[in-house]
Amino acid sequence: MLDDRDRRRYHDEAEALLSRGSWAADDVDHAIWLHDQLETPEGTPDPVARKLRARLARELERRLAAGDNPAYRVRYEVYSSLLLERPDPFARRLFLLLYRGMTNFLGYESGAHGQLDVAIDAFLQLDRAVTAEWPRASAVLGDSYHAALMGLAAACSVRYSGRRELLHGDLHADVEREIRADLDRAIAASERSVGASNNPAARASALGAPRVVLRVPLRR
Repeated sequence: MLDDRDRRRYHDEAEALLSRGSWAADDVDHAIWLHDQLETPEGTPDPVARKLRARLARELERRLAAGDNPAYRVRYEVYSSLLLERPDPFARRLFLLLYRGMTNFLGYESGAHGQLDVAIDAFLQLDRAVTAEWPRASAVLGDSYHAALMGLAAACSVRYSGRRELLHGDLHADVEREIRADLDRAIAASERSVGASNNPAARASALGAPRVVLRVPLRR
């Protein structure tokens, strides 16, 4: 949660952005960052974040007409569908966690490795919330839960692949377990996603995911 000083500062920055007649690409990126700082899964809806979403939906629609940024497309679709405006706090938390997981996973290649960690943490929080509140959470998310499990599997697989070479070295046992845990999470999430979708094509892709993860074994 933000403290009051940071929230006021971000509000001021957001209002300054919103007062501009046009936005450059850097302004769009900054507006997205401000939105994600202000709108947290645990908090109540932020009125300035809501205004940023409305402006961003228009800005991203224009930018997507000239290009195809996957992270922008996911953000635009979520902003436009008003999933983050749900009045039920539990539903809002689920969709915010899903949004955070998807957008950070799609955007991690832009430079910040920490985005991959943020994505995995959001997917894991979402999975715990769904498990604790099933079937209520399932009724809220529908097939989006399948997408979240596949996102978790893919993100963990990517993080494992990026760190598995470290297993050749003399690692502390805790670090080795941490690295290997991502592979276990990837396989478990992809297998569980089979039962989380009513779409035959989605179930088929989930069944193939564990084999993709395991296809490149660790060299000894």
